[in-house]
Order: sequence, then structure tokens, then C-alpha cells
Amino acid sequence: MTWLRHAGRHVHHTAANYLRTQLDDLGWTSDTVADRPFGSTKVTLWTKPAVLEDGLVDKVTAGVVAITLGNEPYTELQEMGGPLTTQEYPLFVDVFHDTEETTLALATDVRDIFMGRLPGTQPFLDVINQVDQAAVPGWKMEFEDIERIRPTNAKIALHWQVVKVTATTFFPEERY
Repeated sequence: MTWLRHAGRHVHHTAANYLRTQLDDLGWTSDTVADRPFGSTKVTLWTKPAVLEDGLVDKVTAGVVAITLGNEPYTELQEMGGPLTTQEYPLFVDVFHDTEETTLALATDVRDIFMGRLPGTQPFLDVINQVDQAAVPGWKMEFEDIERIRPTNAKIALHWQVVKVTATTFFPEERY
């Protein structure tokens, strides 16, 4: 197999779709207030940046969870003479909510989803081709270096947490 064209897009959306499914299962996206943790505001998942240095891209409201793909480093060959290659994709999940307690609970759930700590979650996934929704042959990803932080320079009225995740992909790459 050769390089998957626009691989970052496929990795980003695979992780986002996985996160959306898990947030649905945990009740965060429920239309019924009683089904949501703590009766909180319904969560909406964005696959675009929520915050830039210059300000807000869109109006960020309570319940926004935005997953963004960062700049990835070069691929690394893992086998001497073999085709196994790894590629790290940094993901940033911005979590905004009404209260510090709810924001912390939601961000902790996001962290635990990627760590595979909650029922039905796992730290390994197949990379899904976003064109045909099929698993890409030979492409796997593992969530690593997972960290939850609270930005200290927030200039918004909402409570904000960030979960940083590295999606490390493993795939066979034949180089000519």
C-alpha cells in the first residue's frame, strides 16, 4: 500500500465520529434534559477550530466541543527493511460549558473516552475512509499522550478545558 491521500482528514474525522458516538452513548448529546449528565446543556460537536489567537471563529456557546487536527510531524519507518510506518496526528478537543464542574466532567469523559476507560470505548481504532466509510486496509490508530488541561488565558465568559490527544497511526508504506 502507498500513502493514503489526505490521511490527516481521514484520521481527524475517524476520531471525531468515534467521539460523537461515545458522547451520544453517555447522554451528553441527548435532546432530553433529564437524560443528560447533571441536566446540563446539550453538547454539539464541531470538527473545526473553536478558538483562534485573533478571537472566535464562530460564536462559542455552552455545550460546544470542538475537535481540531494539529500539525503532524513526518512519518517514521518502524521496521528495518519492512513497510511498517507510523504517523502522529495531534488532536485538540476544546470543551466549553456553563459551569466549571460540568466542563470538568465533560472534559474528563472526553479524556476517558480516548483512554478506553469507559464501557464501549477503546484506545485503538481502524482508520475509516471518509469517502466510502470503509476501514482503510492496514491502517490502525492508537490514542496516546492524552492530557486534560485548563487554559489560564481564557478571555471568554464560558468555562473551558482542552483535551490533547495524539492519534498515532500504523500502516504499511512502500517507498520507491
